[in-house]
Amino acid sequence: YQDVLRRYPAEGDEPVAEVQLDSGAINRLAVSPNGEWLAAVGCKRFFLLRAATLEVVASSAHRALSSGAFALAFAPDGATVAYTAGRELF
Repeated sequence: YQDVLRRYPAEGDEPVAEVQLDSGAINRLAVSPNGEWLAAVGCKRFFLLRAATLEVVASSAHRALSSGAFALAFAPDGATVAYTAGRELF
């Protein structure tokens, strides 16, 4: 299952960046407070991407996500990102 994540300009209908993620259906996205980072989590994986280019800089598989991710957030300083999946906090 491939999810396509696209970034569009404020005006226009053509994407300026695109990436395919093997996430098993992205169900949460979060942007860091400074706008530099984008976090995406799906049923199979977590991804940390550069917001401007959608370059994947980190990825992690997680367990037991048949129920999906419920929350995803950056800390106010942007240095930490956390998400819950099922009853687990990552």
